[in-house]
Amino acid sequence: MRFKNHITPLLFAIFTVALSGCVGSPSDPADNNAPLLPLSAQQSVVFLDDGSVKDAMRDYLAYKKAPLFSQYDFTRQDLNHDGMSDAIVYIKTPYGQWCDIHGCTLLILKALPQGFSILGHIPSVRPPFYVSTRQTAGWQDIGVYLSGKNEQAYTAILSFDGSAYTMRTDDDTYMLRQELIKHTLFP
Repeated sequence: MRFKNHITPLLFAIFTVALSGCVGSPSDPADNNAPLLPLSAQQSVVFLDDGSVKDAMRDYLAYKKAPLFSQYDFTRQDLNHDGMSDAIVYIKTPYGQWCDIHGCTLLILKALPQGFSILGHIPSVRPPFYVSTRQTAGWQDIGVYLSGKNEQAYTAILSFDGSAYTMRTDDDTYMLRQELIKHTLFP
């Protein structure tokens, strides 16, 4: 019993001294002898998650004065190999706003550290969508399905022209269709 009475105050004193090292005034950075190291470039890169795509779409719909209840599917793909996942968005409803007899609207969004910018607004296309190994102006080509009431369905090629994705109309489109990776982005 006498041993216990001496241990408790001793443990309390050790515990108090140990904790007293955790408190105190913050040191002045000028007094600190440790060198200041620069931040690495990777720490400044902002990762855009799927919520950022939804934010960009909300802003786009408001800008277009389109219904905010518009429904869309999207996938993320690094189309220009800059390490940031761009977005391919297929807007499905409402029908009269985004779709017609030939299909619905496809948006291609470039990922930037502060958000997204629109690189393509392609109306009247249908899934499935494919990404090609072939690049035009540093961006991967995209295959889209075109069909309509009076025309035979086929896969068309979207290529980046230096400022936006546009539909290719040259004679090489048949060869390009053969080069598509059959990686379905949307069913």
